[in-house]
Amino acid sequence: MPVEHIILKGPHACALQAMSNNGEGNGNAWSCVRNNGNNAWYVNLGNGNCNNNNTNNRLSVWPVSEFDIIEQWLEAERECYKNKHSSFEAAMYHYHLSEIYKLIERIQTGYKPTTSICFVLDYPVYREVFAANYTDRIVHHYIAPMINQVAEAVHQENGDVSHGNRIGHSASTAVRQIYDNIKAMSEGYTRTCCVATMDVSGFFMSIDKEVAYRVFEYYAHRTGVVDKEKLKLLKILIAHNPTEDCERRSPVEMWEHVSFRKSLFSTGEGKGLPIGNFYSQLIANLVMALVDERIKDIQHVRYTRFVDDMCFVAQTAQEILGVREMLFDFLGDLKLTLHRDKFYIQPYWHGVKFCGKVVKCNRIYISNRTVGAITEKIRIASYNPNRQTAGHLMQSVNSYFGLMKDTTSFNVRKRIMHQVLESFSEWLYFVKKGDSYICRMKAKHNPVKTSIADATAFINTHNGKNRYVRKIKNRRKKRNINSSIQKGYEIWEINQ
Repeated sequence: MPVEHIILKGPHACALQAMSNNGEGNGNAWSCVRNNGNNAWYVNLGNGNCNNNNTNNRLSVWPVSEFDIIEQWLEAERECYKNKHSSFEAAMYHYHLSEIYKLIERIQTGYKPTTSICFVLDYPVYREVFAANYTDRIVHHYIAPMINQVAEAVHQENGDVSHGNRIGHSASTAVRQIYDNIKAMSEGYTRTCCVATMDVSGFFMSIDKEVAYRVFEYYAHRTGVVDKEKLKLLKILIAHNPTEDCERRSPVEMWEHVSFRKSLFSTGEGKGLPIGNFYSQLIANLVMALVDERIKDIQHVRYTRFVDDMCFVAQTAQEILGVREMLFDFLGDLKLTLHRDKFYIQPYWHGVKFCGKVVKCNRIYISNRTVGAITEKIRIASYNPNRQTAGHLMQSVNSYFGLMKDTTSFNVRKRIMHQVLESFSEWLYFVKKGDSYICRMKAKHNPVKTSIADATAFINTHNGKNRYVRKIKNRRKKRNINSSIQKGYEIWEINQ
């Protein structure tokens, strides 16, 4: 049947009629030049609307693929902003997202990382950290999904023995796996087995950059996750030496305590990944995946790793010593060195310390060093007790209580709570939630709650009448709310 004899009905009639027009009427015959993807002549089949962009006007569109790329950059910026929203630089960028286009243009014309900030941490040991510029952080988060996709596939294939820098895995899951390994190897603590820990000497500073990129490239092609643009960016980031363009922020005396093995300034050419950069942690963890792949084929040895810290469980010490000799040779091929002094091996009933916790028969403790660290923070804070100090201490206490989760540490937490309340009971208190305790700021000292109260008082004062309170009273009469909410409301009303 000829096209002109088709009866066009429904919401798509105008679009289909335009396509079937052979030149009669308005004389605009359909053509691949006038109506194509470049000038966005598309029909919305959901509502029949037509886009009138064509060669007769000046309107233009972007290909859908470009929108996908920009959305990836915006998502990277959002992820980056989550943990940096208190930074003025981050806020300036976040509320002027047109800067994204400048960043994309920089990458297209030749990207090079900008000035980093370098400082020294003194706990648990002195080490230097590089903080990248905010725009460079966005680039890190842009390529991170590709790295994570490759890494997750590799770690799952290796039996999930790696617990560092992975979503859903942590130091706690690593310790729990060691606990299960010991219980399984000792057959419910009825047989003898040995446990050992090892790590790599100066791990981040001794990583060879070329080896790191080749390892990722190998795994990317093996898993089928290859993005040429992101691979190019990753190669630039790995090859970059931040010591050539950085701003030191820590006092000189702190730099004197940093060992040359833990400083990027003393590494050789083409060595070291900067601690503090997001991609460094992901790539370093993937380099050690080669070790996981090698050890998983060894029988009668159970294995757990957190970044470069490794824990082995075997029935005899000779089996562990055999694995240790193999690691010396295998890590040498990766241009890494197994630390000769940091080697612990004992029967399982002596316990083993890993990631700040101690695993013993049928129980897990928090390490004395972790307890000593929070005790020292409380002691220093007690010299200057005020609301600001209390706020910082509250965050630290909750962090350490999080580390103590799933450990036998009730008496330790009880002692810490007593020490906190001894100097900060005016500002802080503890509540029990489930099996854990949480440190909180009292409402009258909490900046968030006092700000809300001040704003409400201001509104009520300028309204002339307390309409807001009356409205809440009417709602309370109509609703059946529990006594705790009623009590909280009455206290709030009295304070007003």
